[in-house]
Amino acid sequence: MKTQEILTRLRKENNLSQQRLAEGLGVGQATICQWESGASMPSYDMIIKLAQFYNVSADFLLGLSDEYGKSLTIYKNVSDSESALLNMYGLLSGRQKEIIMRLLVEFAGQAN
Repeated sequence: MKTQEILTRLRKENNLSQQRLAEGLGVGQATICQWESGASMPSYDMIIKLAQFYNVSADFLLGLSDEYGKSLTIYKNVSDSESALLNMYGLLSGRQKEIIMRLLVEFAGQAN
């Protein structure tokens, strides 16, 4: 599979629009479009950022591995849904993260 196909697949599997992904990575939507169409390739630094964002290996992003080759992470036993939540959380603004944290603390308190 080609890099542009892999990038498109990962974005869609994570239910992200090109615009939302671009915001999370700090690039323009046109850049995501160029990567996915094969008109350009992400830089070395952006490959690393994408690998960390999607929790896959750089080899996988570059089409050198057929498997996701999940990256090493400090989190142990993180499910796919938890990983997706962490990825989405990373796309939020600082203010949005504060709101989510307050809600989580409130919900956790109600669970006890």
